[in-house]
Amino acid sequence: INVVGKRDDGTTQALNAPPIDIQYPADPSEIPAVGSVTLDKNNTDIVPLIDLHPARIVYQGRARLNPDGFQGFTNFVSLGSAIVGDLEVEVPLEFRIQNLELKDTMDNPFESNPVDSSEIGLEDLDYAKLYISVNNGFPIGIDFKIYMYDSVNQAMIDSIVIDQAIDAAPVDNTGRVTEPATGSQVVELGRSDLDHLQMAQKLIVAGIFNTSNQGSVDVKIYTDYSINFNFAFSAKATVGF
Repeated sequence: INVVGKRDDGTTQALNAPPIDIQYPADPSEIPAVGSVTLDKNNTDIVPLIDLHPARIVYQGRARLNPDGFQGFTNFVSLGSAIVGDLEVEVPLEFRIQNLELKDTMDNPFESNPVDSSEIGLEDLDYAKLYISVNNGFPIGIDFKIYMYDSVNQAMIDSIVIDQAIDAAPVDNTGRVTEPATGSQVVELGRSDLDHLQMAQKLIVAGIFNTSNQGSVDVKIYTDYSINFNFAFSAKATVGF
């Protein structure tokens, strides 16, 4: 297998993979032989190939029958003979995150609109509750903060803090998740919270990220990780007809 990475400036780096002996059935009566070969940093130049950040990867290959010469057996090919191969790329990444905060600002969809008062709005609610249930298979936890911002006066009005909205899954000493983290909580907004939410022109949403053990250990991400959310909302409204 000949694999070469190429950059636009002409720089190249070859994988330099060794010849591969693939599995084969000993006689026509056997079921197809199944095997696998690992190409990693121990037997190829995959690290400098990745470090090159190639724009293109060119690959080709060739096969030789009986590379070690005649070994006392007879080659055979039947009507159903075939070679089927597939490729799985595993890029293990080890990292840790401690109190990484990402923010985004958006228009407040709950801002009071005195022009259209025909529909039920936040002003009609006595309270609102958000129910959160999470089954997290990733070694990353998230806390949320929602800031209500008055962009006219450039001042913070209030904030909603959801600590441990998503707990990080525990990991073993290799950084792999051992079991999902499950949790549930209720976030309640009282009348004053709803009033402040209507006053804000902007919402600033911040996520605070931590890996397992509050970012004190290295973790890994695998393709079999998953996360499931369940949300429910309830409110009490007083509406005049």
